[in-house]
Amino acid sequence: LALNGDDSNPRVQGLEGILKAYHQTIENIWFAGPSYLAPVLNAFASIVQSTKGQPIYHVAMIFTDGQLHDVSETKSLLVSLSHLPCSVVLIGLGKLDFTEFHEFDCDRGRLKDDEGN
Repeated sequence: LALNGDDSNPRVQGLEGILKAYHQTIENIWFAGPSYLAPVLNAFASIVQSTKGQPIYHVAMIFTDGQLHDVSETKSLLVSLSHLPCSVVLIGLGKLDFTEFHEFDCDRGRLKDDEGN
């Protein structure tokens, strides 16, 4: 789901665009599991790669209320995205256990996939 409501063109400009899209959308969505991030990250990677060579930096903000069911694939995709001009922000909502999100926190070192890449 594109935060701005337009899956074919999910782009917004700057922080103001993000906040506007968030406020317009958040009241009209509900969360339901299971959570699979790989399809979202694959779509994001396609968008980022389509603008390669252009002075554009992409940010994907992903909100989830549940445990991830594709942690290994998500790690691999995040590692492959790390070579592109983009950031991925994962935001856990609600009272569930988001301990596995710590695996993606790279404050103490570089994220590696299951093969060590």
